[in-house]
Amino acid sequence: MRMSQREIDAMMDEHIRRMGEPEPYRSLRLQKERIEHEQEHQARGAAYDRQAEQLRRDIRKLGARPCA
Repeated sequence: MRMSQREIDAMMDEHIRRMGEPEPYRSLRLQKERIEHEQEHQARGAAYDRQAEQLRRDIRKLGARPCA
């Protein structure tokens, strides 16, 4: 999907604003964003693990052996 010029300008303005943040604020914000991203990633992985376990139970109820 192609971005409009307005979206590109907004993205560049945000980038410039963030680059102008003083230390240690910038480092702390980046650390927090990284932690939040990792937590979201772990939560998605856990959700897939729960879904996979449910599918295994369903397959066993059908009398078959799960392949994974």
